[in-house]
Amino acid sequence: FEVEIFRNKFGVKFPLIPDPDYKLHKALGEVRTPYFFVLSLSPQSQPRVIYSKLGGIGNIQSFLKMIKPFAEHPTRRVEK
Repeated sequence: FEVEIFRNKFGVKFPLIPDPDYKLHKALGEVRTPYFFVLSLSPQSQPRVIYSKLGGIGNIQSFLKMIKPFAEHPTRRVEK
C-alpha cells in the first residue's frame, strides 16, 4: 500500500518492492520501520545493498537525486 503511494506521489521509475507479509522484515531481524534499502540489480552480478537507512528519508527529492547515479552506474556505492 505505502509503496504504491510513494511511487505515484514522487513519480519513481525504478522498481520498488513491497513486503506485505513482512518476510524481508523478519529475515532482517525485524528492524524498526521505516527502513529503506537501495539495491543494485545487475544481470552481471548478484544483487547488493548500496544504501540502507533506518528512519524516514526526510527530503525525498534529495534522496532520489542521491541514488539516481547508482541506477545509472550499478557498481557504485552510496557514501554516507
